[in-house]
Amino acid sequence: MKYSRLIVTVVAVFLLASILAASGCITTPNNSTQTSPSPTPSTPTPTPTWTTVTIASITITSPENASVVDYRTTVKGTSMGVYGTPLKIYVVVLPHESEDEYWVQKEVTLLDTGSWSTLAYFGSDATSKDSGKKFTVYAVLSTSTLPVGKTSQKPDGIKGIIELTRK
Repeated sequence: MKYSRLIVTVVAVFLLASILAASGCITTPNNSTQTSPSPTPSTPTPTPTWTTVTIASITITSPENASVVDYRTTVKGTSMGVYGTPLKIYVVVLPHESEDEYWVQKEVTLLDTGSWSTLAYFGSDATSKDSGKKFTVYAVLSTSTLPVGKTSQKPDGIKGIIELTRK
């Protein structure tokens, strides 16, 4: 819920800034010219440089937080501002019994609608030995290709978190 509020706030600030810029209410110091009472050599005024900012968000929609899942479970979500950009979405699974054993899953399949999904693994195999174990699932936005498999480093770009229990 707090991530949704943050996303709405960021989008609202971006829209307000865009409206103010389009209406001329926001200008840069380089957009103004000054006159001097005495003749001075003219110095060219630098042209302002504008940077395009992409606001991207991702949310896990399935399974729901606190759900019980099988060994292999499809994790689904939605995104905004990701499709058609260099950004990539990954699901990363952290077993609660480990503090530094993050498991990067295969890059998600992203549709032009912003919906995404990937198959995630919870536990070491399909036997019941991992039954009842807890996992944290992260949805991660990255500009890099993440290697699939185990890593000891918590990923940057975490945008969504849910807690799950293995069936």
